[in-house]
Amino acid sequence: MTRNNKPKNGNNQQNQPDRPVSNGLTPKQSLKKLDNKEKRFVQEYLIDLDVERSAIAAGYSISLAKSGAYQWISNYKVKPHVFDAIQKALRERSKRTEITQDRVLEEYAKLAFLNPKQFYTEEGDLIPIHELPDEVAAALTGIDVDEIYTGKGKDRKKIGQTTKIKFSDKKGSLDSVAKHLGMFIDRAEVSGPGGSPITFKVVYDE
Repeated sequence: MTRNNKPKNGNNQQNQPDRPVSNGLTPKQSLKKLDNKEKRFVQEYLIDLDVERSAIAAGYSISLAKSGAYQWISNYKVKPHVFDAIQKALRERSKRTEITQDRVLEEYAKLAFLNPKQFYTEEGDLIPIHELPDEVAAALTGIDVDEIYTGKGKDRKKIGQTTKIKFSDKKGSLDSVAKHLGMFIDRAEVSGPGGSPITFKVVYDE
């Protein structure tokens, strides 16, 4: 006599371990809730995106803030619930403020590809700021007006004025656009004494 031990409906998963999901983590790992320090870290990070400062403000040690905390925002598998919380918060803020990477790049492009001739008429006169196209006016950082007078006392009369315009640094804007497009890659080679490899120890504490 042969006994069939096959579970009914093929649904005997009670004692089976959690199977990894697509990111290599188990459902329990992915659904873990933030503790108070992790919540504070996420809140602080959204202020200025400074990992080290945020970790210290949340109550983590300086050694952890200088090392392991950086992996929380770059490596999903280290603290997936923290990584997810930060990404979700950034998406919600971007949607709420309508500030996206594309919009930031567009603003950089306005500054980087500005032609100063767009501030003047064909006769060489400065165009009033309220008549400038939006993409040109966006590049202005300041306007200085110096009035010119002649005479003194009651005979003092205005005979003209000099208007100076200031606009954003073109080279700096071009550099920012180039870096965004991956045209410039900063590399630094670091080694130990005599060119030997660097050894370091990462200490994690909660």
